[in-house]
Amino acid sequence: MSLLRVFTLNCWGLPDLITGRLKGIKKPKRTERIINISNELGNYDIVGLQEVWMKQDREVLRQKAKKYGLVHCHYYKSFMLGSGLLLLSRYPIVQTAFLRYSLNGKPQRILHGDWYVGKGVGMATIKTPMGDVDCFITHLIASYTEIQEKEEYYLHRLLQTLELIEFVNSRSKSPLTIILGDFNWEPESLGYQILRNVGGYNDCFYDVNPKLNGFTCDNKRIDYIFYLSKMWTVTECSVNVQDFCFSDHGAVKASFHLSHDEQKIVRSSDGKKTWEKLHVTLSVGLEHLRRRRKVHLYRVLALGFILYVFSFFSDFSVMYYTFFGILFSLTMVSLAYVVIWKDSEVAHNARLKDKIHKYVY
Repeated sequence: MSLLRVFTLNCWGLPDLITGRLKGIKKPKRTERIINISNELGNYDIVGLQEVWMKQDREVLRQKAKKYGLVHCHYYKSFMLGSGLLLLSRYPIVQTAFLRYSLNGKPQRILHGDWYVGKGVGMATIKTPMGDVDCFITHLIASYTEIQEKEEYYLHRLLQTLELIEFVNSRSKSPLTIILGDFNWEPESLGYQILRNVGGYNDCFYDVNPKLNGFTCDNKRIDYIFYLSKMWTVTECSVNVQDFCFSDHGAVKASFHLSHDEQKIVRSSDGKKTWEKLHVTLSVGLEHLRRRRKVHLYRVLALGFILYVFSFFSDFSVMYYTFFGILFSLTMVSLAYVVIWKDSEVAHNARLKDKIHKYVY
């Protein structure tokens, strides 16, 4: 046996009330879609699923996978609501690890939910008859807008991408390394260039189908199976079209073949250009973050001044104390947001910019 079959899908495992409002389309219920997905798992050796938020859904997938021989399972817990990352394997999972990304959305964006789930990258070493395989599964933060200039999470996703690469480099020891999931980067993006040119990862779909678009979600290719190996080659890779009977994403499937001849890993010559482009992007982004921090600070000062003036006109009525309490709460929350969150966001990106500066210069 020298064949390894891999499958990845963003399951869109949000409650039906939310998914219905987001897409506005007629589709099967979440529970039905999870059953449909579970029926497709039998032909694979390693399955990486994202957005499996509900415990009952994980149990359905785990039990059905067992019937197909994928008896090994690991769910990566994280922060308040969990990472949503589920790994199923036909072969024993002998080691696991998880890295929660340092920037993960914003707490005030409750409907986005990223800050509360604590997205990250999960790692598993899988002991197959052909040798150990290191599998990494992730789900990077989404953009929530089609216009890059208006995207508030662009720097977050860049930072997550670099943290992913560092984590893979520090943990990958096996002859075959697989990195799969929903990356929310299109092939033309800077993030994709970082994965290819800095990380040095091979894109399974591009290697097999260089002339096809491979769209996985809303006419975009954002779901991938990447790999690194001297002994393994990808022989087949395909993308299921977006089918709402399963998910709002299409699945990516790849087959790897173990070769007896060691192959040379060719590093891209565009690595330096990618670092330079990233350095410029972060410099511009940092200036924008600092300006936004000043705006929030002025807002806090204005609220504090209003609160101070208002304290001179007290009539000790219920309405006065109610209004005073609301104003005081808003001031404290705004102050905490500036001091804790905005400072942290700027500091993370500043450290990243300094680190990249060393690579470029």
